[in-house]
Amino acid sequence: MNWLTYALITLVFWGLWGFILKISYKYLNWVEAYFFSVLASFTLALIIFTIFKIRDPNWRINSYIYIPLIAGLCGSLGGLFFNKALEKGEASLVIPLTALYPTITIILASIFLNERIGIHQIIGIFLAIIAIILISIE
Repeated sequence: MNWLTYALITLVFWGLWGFILKISYKYLNWVEAYFFSVLASFTLALIIFTIFKIRDPNWRINSYIYIPLIAGLCGSLGGLFFNKALEKGEASLVIPLTALYPTITIILASIFLNERIGIHQIIGIFLAIIAIILISIE
């Protein structure tokens, strides 16, 4: 599969994730929903790690493990605040607003990784800013 196929699969699963979490708030508080959502993620990560560890028994942790740990912490904190926002707000507003996070990735990748921002990305960032304003107006 190419990157686009993986990205589209991600789109579907993340769309289901937000929708199902919102449903869970009818029966659980945000802390319970967050805990069990993270528990499911951790369980999947553990299974994947175990499968790949069995395939490569010579695998070792290297000194750069802190990078994905920081990324995981950022993702988990984002998930925590996402859960709180989803508990208090409407899914139809919270999810589109939080889905604009790639604008931050694009800007940071341009500054720190020297990735080129093309005209389409610039227009996309501009439209995302407009979307944030429009979504936040009540």
